[in-house]
Amino acid sequence: MKFENAAKGVKKIFSAQILSLIAGIFTAVATILIIPLAVSAKAESGAGLLASGFGIVALVTAAAVLGIIAFIFHIIGISSAAKDEPSFKTAIIFLIVGIVASMVSAFTQTGVPVLSSILDVISKICSLCVTLFIIQGVINLAEQIGNNELANKGRNLFKIITAMYVLMLIAYVLVAVFRANPVTATIAIVMVVIAMVLSVIQYILFLIYLSNAKNMLND
Repeated sequence: MKFENAAKGVKKIFSAQILSLIAGIFTAVATILIIPLAVSAKAESGAGLLASGFGIVALVTAAAVLGIIAFIFHIIGISSAAKDEPSFKTAIIFLIVGIVASMVSAFTQTGVPVLSSILDVISKICSLCVTLFIIQGVINLAEQIGNNELANKGRNLFKIITAMYVLMLIAYVLVAVFRANPVTATIAIVMVVIAMVLSVIQYILFLIYLSNAKNMLND
């Protein structure tokens, strides 16, 4: 059984994740470079600072462009896969809701911080749902093709990512609630670091699963 739309869609989603990963690396490198640049601002020549600053701007710009392309690929991929599997249609709904929540959160961050925090949590939950419904879509496709191994891996990944996201949300909520208290804020920050590590792990697992799904649908 062939699912041509899903094959094209999952391939696009996989490409979007790779581009997002590269954009994230560029952003991280630019952030790291800013620190020594700020420290040595008085010691270096104007030309040196200009060159360093240009490099950072170039990295940030490249990251932004890659992020936009990744976002477009993501939407196109999910929309294409939705033609063969309904779970991807649900993913699109959560994607749209998450985008709206994220935008409103950004606008209300200064004026209504509590609302902004709530909307930020909603955005993160929607992001989780998008990922989960993509995985569920792949599971359903694998079952129809008869690839029980990939379907079972998807179910396990579904549980793992859900658990990791719950831990991450708890960490972010703790930071939002207890940031005023030095002791609890420190504990919350430690939890955020753990959450970030978990986020990287789940991202890698999701990427590997998408790669396997891409290969399955293109065989």
